Amino acid sequence: MGVTGVPPTERTNLEEIENRAIVDEAIVPHLGGRVKFQSSWWPALCQQNITLLPGEIVYVVGRHNLILLVEPASFFKGSQTLTSSGIQPSQTGEV
Repeated sequence: MGVTGVPPTERTNLEEIENRAIVDEAIVPHLGGRVKFQSSWWPALCQQNITLLPGEIVYVVGRHNLILLVEPASFFKGSQTLTSSGIQPSQTGEV
């Protein structure tokens, strides 16, 4: 059953909230880590070649068996925002 009577922008915000997780144990490339998602702890993996530290907000974008696939909030929020060079701000590698 879908959400009815809710403007598309509010629906997007609800989807973001429903998919939000917090890194509990560092997520390391190729090894994974752990997130707290919907009041439970889950093994998680980020397909980007980056390390996500405890306390970082991530978004669940998929699942492989019991492993949640996550993206950092900066990738999720910036996915439609490109700089003049065509590179997303979150992909510059700056810390």
